[in-house]
Amino acid sequence: MAKPPGRPENLIQNQPGGLTPERARANGRKGGLASGIARQRRRAMRETLSTLLQAPIDDEKVAAALQAIGLPADYQGAMTLAVMRKALLGDVEAARYLRDTAGEKPTETYNLSMEAKPVQALDLSKYSDAELEQLADGLPEED
Repeated sequence: MAKPPGRPENLIQNQPGGLTPERARANGRKGGLASGIARQRRRAMRETLSTLLQAPIDDEKVAAALQAIGLPADYQGAMTLAVMRKALLGDVEAARYLRDTAGEKPTETYNLSMEAKPVQALDLSKYSDAELEQLADGLPEED
C-alpha cells in the first residue's frame, strides 16, 4: 500500500491559481542563494584539502622513504605510496585508482544512434549449391 503524502499543503502547483510569479521569483532567488553558499563551502573544502595534502608529513620513517624514491615528503606523497603498495599486493580497486589518477582511464563509448542500419536478411536463392559450399568452406568452424 502506498504511503499517503505527509504534507500536501506544501505542494503548490506551478499552474494558474497556484504559484504566483512573485512567489516563484522569490523561491528561485532563495534557491540561487543556497546554491551559491553550497558552492562556496565546496570550494573552501577543496582548498583546505589541497593545503593539508601539501603539508609536510610528521612521520620521519615515511618521510625518509618518500624522499628516497624522489617523492615529496608530504601527505599526498604518502597516500600515493600507500595506494601503490596496496595495488602491488593485489588490490584491484587501488590499481584502478592509480590508473585513473594517472590519466590512463579507458573511455567507454556506446553508439546508440538511430541511424545505424538494421541487419538485413541475405537472399541466398541467387547462389548455386556449389557457390554456397565455397562460401561455407571459407567460414571458421563453430564449436
